Amino acid sequence: MTCAPTSVAWGAARGGHACGAGEADDLLALVQALRAGIRQGLALALVGFSFGAHVVSRIAAALSEAGAPASSVVLASPPDGRVPAGRSYDSPGHFGGDLVLGWARRHDKAVTVLPEADHFFTGQLPLLRRLVVTHVTGATAV
Repeated sequence: MTCAPTSVAWGAARGGHACGAGEADDLLALVQALRAGIRQGLALALVGFSFGAHVVSRIAAALSEAGAPASSVVLASPPDGRVPAGRSYDSPGHFGGDLVLGWARRHDKAVTVLPEADHFFTGQLPLLRRLVVTHVTGATAV
């Protein structure tokens, strides 16, 4: 099953931008409802791009702190610090190179960097897709 919630700025969505906190609360409620309504042990993969990666990082942190982590997490181009729109993001763990690698070492996690990619993965989307699919399908149920 795939759930792809949309930003409040798209389509018929209502509400306001909550800088990730409100969006994470909404998606965390969705994750909890899905976990309660489906069989135990089904793998949960969280994938987010840009602002969605910021939201997914908050959800992943909350699930991990609650002792019910996702099977896999993919954060593609997460924002960190002040962005051109004037918003400031403080994603759990931050995403500076040394901090990410230190976190990955402590938690036995892999980090993949596409050195030729820009924020939108221009020209790199087929590779990004293969990497995400491989990572998510390789996750084991917990």
